[in-house]
Amino acid sequence: WGDPKPCNEYSCLTAKMAMALLERQQMFGLKAGASWLDAGWYIGADDFANGKYWGNTVGNWEVNNEHFPNGLKELSDAVHQIGRKFLLWFEPERVYEGTLWHQKYPQWLMKNGESKNFLMNLGNDEACDFVCHFIGDFIEANGVDIYRQDFNINPEAYWAHADELGRKGMSEVKYIMGLYKYWDYLLKRFPHLLIDNCASGGRRLDWETTLRSIPLWRTDDCYYNDPSDMQCHGYGINLFLPQTATGMG
Repeated sequence: WGDPKPCNEYSCLTAKMAMALLERQQMFGLKAGASWLDAGWYIGADDFANGKYWGNTVGNWEVNNEHFPNGLKELSDAVHQIGRKFLLWFEPERVYEGTLWHQKYPQWLMKNGESKNFLMNLGNDEACDFVCHFIGDFIEANGVDIYRQDFNINPEAYWAHADELGRKGMSEVKYIMGLYKYWDYLLKRFPHLLIDNCASGGRRLDWETTLRSIPLWRTDDCYYNDPSDMQCHGYGINLFLPQTATGMG
């Protein structure tokens, strides 16, 4: 997050830089359970001259081959060789205007006025099945061990906009059922997969999501580095969900 401008998150990371980081960590004996590649690894996220960055290029779910010419499998292989798991960030539900998914699959996108953010309608069976197989194939092809799903959008207005007259709330019900169906598909296909449930931090913690996932990043508040806030989050969530984690932005 604190990369020199105009870089943001992992939008400037290259395979060469990533390999060098792994080698340096090994040199100093730094051990970790996983190596974590967050937002910005996909095409367009480094197009800073045109106002693009990781947040307004979600929907371009193709690896940036200029940064990773051999794909992400090369990186996950290197991570596995030193005994770690490979964690990869995705945000498949939010689709930004002009991205590949916005252009290819407009029939599956939920709208909210003039917003440039769209919502992939997991309540639509065809859309849900597409996301299941697309992400599943990506996880398999790229050696992903920990699937991190973010969700930086307030969905209520999208659901309300899609509701039919006299059927208030049904879009939300179908959507959430689709979300659980999607995660169940991943866990069945990859029995050892760990799902990291983010949503701008821990904003999606309910009984059903906690049966399928854990939050490794329970709040975005840590970007502001206020120890009191983080301690309060830790105290409060521990009463409900002991298995959480946080970090320093």
